[in-house]
Amino acid sequence: LTTSGTTALWVCLKALNITKKDEVIISDFSYPATAHVVEDLDAIPIFADVDLNTFNMSTTELERKITDKTKAVIYVDALGNPSGINAIKEICQHYKLPLIEDAACSMGSSESGKRCGSISDFTCFSFHPRKVLTTGEGGAITTNNTNLSKLLEVKLNQGAVLREDKFEFVD
Repeated sequence: LTTSGTTALWVCLKALNITKKDEVIISDFSYPATAHVVEDLDAIPIFADVDLNTFNMSTTELERKITDKTKAVIYVDALGNPSGINAIKEICQHYKLPLIEDAACSMGSSESGKRCGSISDFTCFSFHPRKVLTTGEGGAITTNNTNLSKLLEVKLNQGAVLREDKFEFVD
């Protein structure tokens, strides 16, 4: 759990060691927080146009924007609609780029029978009062990758890891 959906995105970028001058491709139809988390790390948001049928990132635009400076992709489920994420994931896998899904508005949504939260390397949810599921505030990150999960554990616990019934601090 995180303090917000924005914090969830930021923690994922930190876990991926996104730093100054790295490029992160994001949808150009999104809430400003998606770009702000990239800029907060002195990285460069690269905006990819959306498909006008889904308002989600265009696969053609994504491939056109990828360079040797690209370190990650943030796919925004526009209006809670994850349509096209599986095709984006294939492109990311081809280029060996981590995929972060901004699923702030899409709790419970799915594409091709796969629920948001089970498709991308990281999926970030928001529990803000305007969202489908709310706790008043907060967020969450899901991943199916054990190594990424361990990175998140360290980042979200200020470097503390539980080992043999005691906390140890790690890098």
